[in-house]
Amino acid sequence: MKGNLKDNIIENVYKNNRILRLIKLVLGSFIVALVYHAFIVPNTLVYGGVSGLAIPINKLFHINTALFINGANLILVIISLFIIGYKETRYTLFGFLFYGFMISVCEPLANLITLKFDSLLFSTLFYGVISGVGFGVIYSTGFNTGGVDSIVHIIQHFFHIPTGKLTASLNSVIIIFGASIFGITRTIYAVIFLLVQNALTDLVLIGQSTHKMCYITTNELDIISKYISDDLDLDYTILDSSKKKSITHHPLIMIVIASNYYHEFENKIISIDPDVKITSNDCYSFDGGRRIKILPFKRVKRLNSR
Repeated sequence: MKGNLKDNIIENVYKNNRILRLIKLVLGSFIVALVYHAFIVPNTLVYGGVSGLAIPINKLFHINTALFINGANLILVIISLFIIGYKETRYTLFGFLFYGFMISVCEPLANLITLKFDSLLFSTLFYGVISGVGFGVIYSTGFNTGGVDSIVHIIQHFFHIPTGKLTASLNSVIIIFGASIFGITRTIYAVIFLLVQNALTDLVLIGQSTHKMCYITTNELDIISKYISDDLDLDYTILDSSKKKSITHHPLIMIVIASNYYHEFENKIISIDPDVKITSNDCYSFDGGRRIKILPFKRVKRLNSR
């Protein structure tokens, strides 16, 4: 019942944003495909995925990269349709259709790009940023471009292997294969490109972390609570796990604090209770409540003077 409710909510969100999502899918696919033909292929950077695999395949068997990408993705989508079903494959199917079209269209268009840099490293960083933005736009629509994503979904249908580990393993095999053909230097640039691309993709999808979500376990609950509310003027939540099964029998203080103030906050808490345990995670969305501004110069000065 809960699964059906979740599926219905997702369906309604997608229906309401269908036109915008398709526009973003076209735009993102165009950006990624143009970077691929204008920079990746000419510099033989095998960075993983079916698109990366197409480069050594072209070198060995003289198969056009766009033809290989579209052919391989088509086969994977068909296999996915038979094994996983249309419902789980449809977003890959539509993503593949748009991306495949752009991969074919952008191949001749790439020759029109005259933007060149003397430094290959700078070019790698520059195009990695642009490609990362393109992939971020694509993934924000709920679609994907197929390739390794399709292989991952097919394998996971039979084996319970974590997505991250499986994706990394498949891409590593492709990168090593590329290194054996084009050498270690090109592979290093390919890895740099991949890291920059992934970082920008994450930035587009979830934004930049400006706060930390902290969980504090302490024997000095009253003193730390008073410090947070009186000195910092922040809201907090106490999670009482003392009467339930948990790793700790002490109450937890949950608080969101600006990232640039975290280290001073941490040092202050440790000075109050040397045995305190603090767990923190990046927080990408935070609304409401009282909080320290991102640049709390006045408040930091006041706290330091005490």
